[in-house]
Amino acid sequence: MDIPIHVYLGAASIGAAIPILFWTLATTRGSSSNLARRNLGAVLVRPVTSIRRPGFKVRVLPSGYVRDIERRIDRAGLASRTSTDRYLARKALGTIAAFILAGYLGLKLGGSAVVLLPVSAVMAAWLVPDLRLSSKASTREAEIALQLPDVLDQLTISIEAGLGFDAAMARLVASSQGPVVEQMARVLQDMRLGMARDAALTGLADRTESPDLRSFANAMAQAGKHGLAMAGVLRAQAAEAREKRKFRAEEQAYKVPVKILMPLMLCILPTLFLVLIGPAVIRYNEGFGG
Repeated sequence: MDIPIHVYLGAASIGAAIPILFWTLATTRGSSSNLARRNLGAVLVRPVTSIRRPGFKVRVLPSGYVRDIERRIDRAGLASRTSTDRYLARKALGTIAAFILAGYLGLKLGGSAVVLLPVSAVMAAWLVPDLRLSSKASTREAEIALQLPDVLDQLTISIEAGLGFDAAMARLVASSQGPVVEQMARVLQDMRLGMARDAALTGLADRTESPDLRSFANAMAQAGKHGLAMAGVLRAQAAEAREKRKFRAEEQAYKVPVKILMPLMLCILPTLFLVLIGPAVIRYNEGFGG
């Protein structure tokens, strides 16, 4: 008796999903502890790296790709909610499921769909999560650039009122929200775990792609090293960030006419011509026909 094709596909999906499921449960158990150890810095992580087991991502995927995913997760602000292992596991499961479903549909349709549908589904299932992650990271960096001048103003006011830099950051974290405040909270966490202030600020500059936030972190790290007045450096950084925000707003305003040109030509002008010329064409046809 011939076994239907969907039975083969079901057996293949179960056989592929079970090992990945067990690997996911085994590798994501210590994700929060791995994040805490990464925040401690390379010096404190070194004694425990000898007992870390190589995971699926290390054995199969290129190390450069894994590091890029870790960096994008940090940029998107998702490090506290997910790990690289879990993200890659979801991608693998989604890719396998897309391949099975597209293969089944391709066999039903026949012809070139047998090859084109699975290949297209696998490419989409593998690339779409990375594109979404990059989009979230870009959106978060735009929010950082928008919020940073206000945060620097609050830090400047707190320091000029008599608080130290660490106390001003703690007050900011306790009273505000947003992506910049989350980065400040991570800097405070690093310092409370034993890292020096300049090292924590350098780590902030390393894990973000926002030029304004990197400039702030590097400036404050250099000010702490050379003993400069924090209030003066913060005031200069806030003024610079505010000017950059103003220039970005003007740049976006200048781009509006160019962005509306294509919708105007494709959607509005044809409709306008139809409304204006349509009645004249109808009357002409009626008169010519009469």
